[in-house]
Amino acid sequence: MTQQPPPPSVEALAAVERAWRDRQLDDTDALVARHRDEIEDGATTLTDEQYQTLQTYRRALRDWPESELFPQSEYRPARPEWLLGALSKR
Repeated sequence: MTQQPPPPSVEALAAVERAWRDRQLDDTDALVARHRDEIEDGATTLTDEQYQTLQTYRRALRDWPESELFPQSEYRPARPEWLLGALSKR
């Protein structure tokens, strides 16, 4: 009979969640930079509401490690529904 490996430690789970969080922030950096650049030109790809939602999401990502529910992945900050489409247009 084979034994099941022990569950990952809290530290290992936290490292996985921080890596996920960092990827989400990296993935949205270019979108934020483009929006800021476009403001100077007067026309933006994102609406004001989308930009505010994006910034709220990014703030939640930065705060995620401080949450009582961290590092339980089922409690990750929820990505705005429209974001995946916006990221694929880059």
